[in-house]
Amino acid sequence: MRAHSIRAICLALTLAGAAGAQTYTVKVKQNPDPGKSAVNTDKETRGGTVKVVAADGKVLTDRTLESTKEETYTEVVLEKGAKAPRKYTRAYEKAGVTAGGKTAPRSFQGRTLLFEQKGGKYVVTAEDKSALDPRDATELAGLAEERANELDEVILPQKPVKIGEKWTIDVKALAVGYARIGELDAAKTTGEGVLTRVYEKDGHQFGVLEVRLKLAVKTSQGLKFDPPAVMEAKFTLDAAIDGSGTAATLTMTGTMTGKGVGEGMGMKYIVDMNTTMNVKQVRTGEK
Repeated sequence: MRAHSIRAICLALTLAGAAGAQTYTVKVKQNPDPGKSAVNTDKETRGGTVKVVAADGKVLTDRTLESTKEETYTEVVLEKGAKAPRKYTRAYEKAGVTAGGKTAPRSFQGRTLLFEQKGGKYVVTAEDKSALDPRDATELAGLAEERANELDEVILPQKPVKIGEKWTIDVKALAVGYARIGELDAAKTTGEGVLTRVYEKDGHQFGVLEVRLKLAVKTSQGLKFDPPAVMEAKFTLDAAIDGSGTAATLTMTGTMTGKGVGEGMGMKYIVDMNTTMNVKQVRTGEK
């Protein structure tokens, strides 16, 4: 009996070791196939403080940030592109911003928008042909550009990994992806990820990945930081890692601290920021 138990324990340990050695090639499907759709629910909360001071020391702005942006929309891909869909629609059931205890709808709530790539840039128009708020149109086009840059792929492991295995993120590739909005100091930027769990769900192989980034930001949105501002972020992605479906849940917490110099309206100013951001994005499987 004792010998049998020892053999059973040895066999169990051997199998456990073999299972632990299994590697996974992580591939996340970012977009539905042409003609298919997925429902997205996004929530983004921002907080912190921002102080703007003129060169002569006069305080121009000193405010506390507190806002929440929420959107629910159904996206339908019409034409596939090289990196992101070249043409797609979004029917926004909900699109609002809460600030100062008041919630206001954005200009595209309850409307269907067309996103189309023209001349390498995205153009956003309303299906009903009526005008969008220019600020909304600019923001949505910018987000579409970010999506086309496939920055998400940079933070995924570039080779098969085991559960619990960490990988180092290519900071040079990260800097290239960030270049649309600013410049990173790659020598002071770090990032790593780890695959924490793998499981089966609805016939798909799911996995949970955690990614931590520490970015040294030299420039962003027209501001120059010397020394670089520090942006730290933690991402948790729970998604099909075999590339077989679009269902995914992404959560992110982040902070940014730094003092930058900007110029506008004929004057120079200093921006001292200490901000936070929390994001949760849920996407259904494609239908």
